[in-house]
Amino acid sequence: MMFNKAFIRCLICLVILGYGFLFIVAIGNYSAEIERLQDDHLFFRAVLGLIGALGAVSTFLVWFLMLFHWGTNVFKSGGYKLFWFLSMFLGMFVGSLFYYIFVFELKKSLKQNKAEEILGTP
Repeated sequence: MMFNKAFIRCLICLVILGYGFLFIVAIGNYSAEIERLQDDHLFFRAVLGLIGALGAVSTFLVWFLMLFHWGTNVFKSGGYKLFWFLSMFLGMFVGSLFYYIFVFELKKSLKQNKAEEILGTP
């Protein structure tokens, strides 16, 4: 199964879009307006449902792909490998987002990248 960086970046964008929408609704007290818009406009309801569904599926895919990336790479030390495993295992989706930023994109704490061939990343 080949995944490239562009695909994973699209998944991350969907995750951020889904969680970002939930965050804005939670802090802005827009629930009444959104409920009214959903009742009045079927298209708005469909868009929100699509964002929610794609965000949820993307969250699990990112978590799985980052665990796969963790398992197929050699880290600078065993401590880094243990830290990132615990962050993704205990922190789940938030830990995998941090792993994506610091290890997958910035390549911090990696000695060599064997998964680049498998994931199709340059």
